[in-house]
Amino acid sequence: MSFRKKISNSLFYKYQGIRENDTKITFGELQEIKKIKFQFLAISALIGILFVLIFYVPIYVFPSFFNDHVFEVNFFGLELHVRWVRECSNLLLTYVELYFLSIVSIFMIHKLAAVLDFPAINSTHYALHQRNIELLSLERNQKEEKDLGLDPFKGLSKVQLFIMILISRFKAILSNLIIRFFLQRFAGRYILSAVIDMVGMPVYAFWNAYTMKRLYDNAKFYIFSVELTDFLVGELEVQNDAKETLQMEIHDLLETVVRLKREYSYINYYFSSRMLECLKVEIDSTDKDRHYEFLKKETDSKAGHLIHLLFATGIILDGKITRQERKYIAEFQSFSFTSKSPLTSIDSYLKAYQEGRALEYIKQQEWI
Repeated sequence: MSFRKKISNSLFYKYQGIRENDTKITFGELQEIKKIKFQFLAISALIGILFVLIFYVPIYVFPSFFNDHVFEVNFFGLELHVRWVRECSNLLLTYVELYFLSIVSIFMIHKLAAVLDFPAINSTHYALHQRNIELLSLERNQKEEKDLGLDPFKGLSKVQLFIMILISRFKAILSNLIIRFFLQRFAGRYILSAVIDMVGMPVYAFWNAYTMKRLYDNAKFYIFSVELTDFLVGELEVQNDAKETLQMEIHDLLETVVRLKREYSYINYYFSSRMLECLKVEIDSTDKDRHYEFLKKETDSKAGHLIHLLFATGIILDGKITRQERKYIAEFQSFSFTSKSPLTSIDSYLKAYQEGRALEYIKQQEWI
């Protein structure tokens, strides 16, 4: 067992004793997790600043040691001069920083889960949630939607997928290079080289904080999504008059959601698996697409209204609505939506969900 996994397990069982059976998210808990968020964002930003200093200060104190050891490479007529001591120091410190940040994120996610009493002691999916909290804290992905017959990347070429991954990997590096370029191009003559080097401090502070916020949001919205999904499942179980229609349409609905999200996630998997379990449906992966006609169902009917509610819920569960998702929804508005459709109020629904008030909002709108 790795050191990080040991920490994650230890924290989970440390907080297990204070968890309650009541999974309802309270106002006090929401205020407390906001404090956790800003506390850990500040810590991650300071770590970014600290490691930039740790990298550059020795270089300016011992310039000959870091700059005079040069390894020359001739690559197809292109001469490269690699200051290998400096680059090795950079690689080592980058690894240490990322590892340290990963430890900090483990503490943040387990503290967040503990405050929200997640998972509840009496949860029937306690083991699943325990595993997912651990994997979220360790920043490990899963592909369990495949087990349900759902593929988020269906229809996406390998080139498109590669570009998506490439962009996400090099955001911090590229932003730092762009800032350095403009400083050197327009003000380099008047600014000390040390100042130009140190300009990376706010860049890496920002990206560290951004990464920590993303991890925080992933964990928070996973917990929020479980509360909302379980609530909707409980309501669907008593909707006998709409079940037959929902059983016919749920495959297309869930597949559309995961395709629009274009990612594997614990949220998509739990939402999809619970819907299929509740409606007693198994997806046949050999089924052909039916051009996603489910949104054309009359929303005045009980089944049509629930279809729109489930689709809107699937869209907002990760805490955002992308431009592609908005475009898809807009295609149906001219002929399919009524003023009572949850899709016409999806922005208000999203905001309530982000604030931990989704259940209250659904009841207020009388969607169930």
